[in-house]
Amino acid sequence: MKRKKEKKKRVFEHLISGVMWLIIFTFIGVLFTSMFDFIIVINNRAFLQFALPLTAIFIMFITTLSYGWGLYNKKRFGTLNRRSMPDEVTLEDLEERTDERRGTLTQLQTQEWVEIG
Repeated sequence: MKRKKEKKKRVFEHLISGVMWLIIFTFIGVLFTSMFDFIIVINNRAFLQFALPLTAIFIMFITTLSYGWGLYNKKRFGTLNRRSMPDEVTLEDLEERTDERRGTLTQLQTQEWVEIG
């Protein structure tokens, strides 16, 4: 399984996602905002002159905000990858971090069913 996507594929996915969000926000705006109803009643050109620039500004704002948030996280945490597998845990590690004895830990690891409580 590939863990990293190709750049072209990521750009395409973000483009499709952006178009879908644009459609959703425009649809919600048309349904629930009386200002949109007023503009549509006057004429479609006024609606396009109002809604399209507003939508473009909103998309640029969200894109800038997302990029800034990603840059902040990269500066603060470095290039951590949360999709990497954790290191293996040994019995000695478990003994250090828990109050259980080695025999109990071995028994818990080898049992098929563990009843808690």
